[in-house]
Amino acid sequence: MVEKLLPGAQVYLIGGAAEDKLTVFSDIDLLVVLPYEPKAGERVELLARLWEALEEAGVPPETPLDLHITGPEGFARYARRARRMVRLA
Repeated sequence: MVEKLLPGAQVYLIGGAAEDKLTVFSDIDLLVVLPYEPKAGERVELLARLWEALEEAGVPPETPLDLHITGPEGFARYARRARRMVRLA
């Protein structure tokens, strides 16, 4: 779904879910990496479009997802901090 909405994007599972440390209080962190660094306003617009697509696909809005959108530079920062990242798409 992400590739269709954002061609060239890659998706990674990060945080507790990627580290097998989920609890009943956890959210699921997804990192969407674009081929370029998005500006802040664009990032907000893309998040809204992703949530709309998720809802259209039947994902309830209260689903504990935390979506992060970045580009190559941001990805490098996440990669330095992450204990584990799992590429999904």
